[in-house]
Amino acid sequence: MNGNSKQTLKSESRWQNLARSQCWSVLFMVILFFGTTTGDLLAQKGPFKPRYTRYEAENVSAQTDKASFVRATKEDALKRSTSTDKASLISELVFQATNRQYTTLTSRGSYVQWTVTTPGDGVTMRFTIPDGGKRSVNIYVNGFKDQTVQLTSHWTHVKIDGEDLIKFDEVRFRLSRSLKRGDVIRISNNSDLPVAIDFIE
Repeated sequence: MNGNSKQTLKSESRWQNLARSQCWSVLFMVILFFGTTTGDLLAQKGPFKPRYTRYEAENVSAQTDKASFVRATKEDALKRSTSTDKASLISELVFQATNRQYTTLTSRGSYVQWTVTTPGDGVTMRFTIPDGGKRSVNIYVNGFKDQTVQLTSHWTHVKIDGEDLIKFDEVRFRLSRSLKRGDVIRISNNSDLPVAIDFIE
């Protein structure tokens, strides 16, 4: 291989790298442009409507007497904020729940259930269990057991500066059949220890 050939290969390699770099730049700009344009178009259509329906634990259609409802008002939060530091306040479970409300399934067989208003077969459940624990819940649809879902605290109870600031986690599962409007989905505790439910979607 002579010097001219080496020089030619170096030149070609330089142009190839430049072309590759420009392609990535163009691709990035296209993604950025269309992503921004799409966001602007959606923003012009008014309030964003998510593709899921949330069912809060405080708005159940039925529950057992072993399901304990916990709620904190804005006044509770204001009173506590003047008597304790913010980190300690946030570490309390009720203040990490949406709307400062959740339901605890205290023992085996305790449940909450909702009458669904929109169709779907995928479920996201926000829950928490004590640190280091494992639990399971049974899922029922219209009174018939659909499946058992395993729960773990592995991704919850994240501590920052000694405070337990992230206690809730979410688990996703697919039902064996799609729900239709008017169907009833039930979350039932399958263990003898408590499971706290914030919502399902």
